[in-house]
Amino acid sequence: MFKQLEEAGLNPQWCNVPVPYFDSPVQAGAFIDPGDITPEGYVWLPGEMVKSNMTCILPVRGESMRDAGFSPGDRIVVEYGTSIVDGDTVVASVGSESTLKSYMKDDEGRVWLVPQNPDFDAILLEEDMMPCRMGKVTQLIKTDPRVGYREIFKVIERTRKKQREAQMPTREEVTEAV
Repeated sequence: MFKQLEEAGLNPQWCNVPVPYFDSPVQAGAFIDPGDITPEGYVWLPGEMVKSNMTCILPVRGESMRDAGFSPGDRIVVEYGTSIVDGDTVVASVGSESTLKSYMKDDEGRVWLVPQNPDFDAILLEEDMMPCRMGKVTQLIKTDPRVGYREIFKVIERTRKKQREAQMPTREEVTEAV
């Protein structure tokens, strides 16, 4: 079967690395307390997706990262102990609370956790919130790949408007008819 997939131009990979799966979701919103976290089991992933032994899989909850493609129920592969740079998506944990956001250092060196949804505000990591553990999101696993209702409706309305405009007579056509 692998040979057929390769001949079709696909790159099949053996899922040969067990990665712990935690059923306690990471909030794409405000910080939440995930409670007492223990792995629910393991998910086997291709070795190329797992860069360190400090990798885990977490489910996503909340809407603050919606515009970056993260939806409730999705799974994220998170790698801890790796360098994080501006623009990376991270799971940040302060004490026992965690959140999913974009990472950014401002011109004063302060760390911000930035949502990707205009309905949410950025979180400034204050001195009293340190030390903060952060893991870099390296993969997004969509559980129900779909487009939101609002986005679909916008396209339908735009198409309807174009159709109505195409059916309206032009000024020249109206003048000729009179």
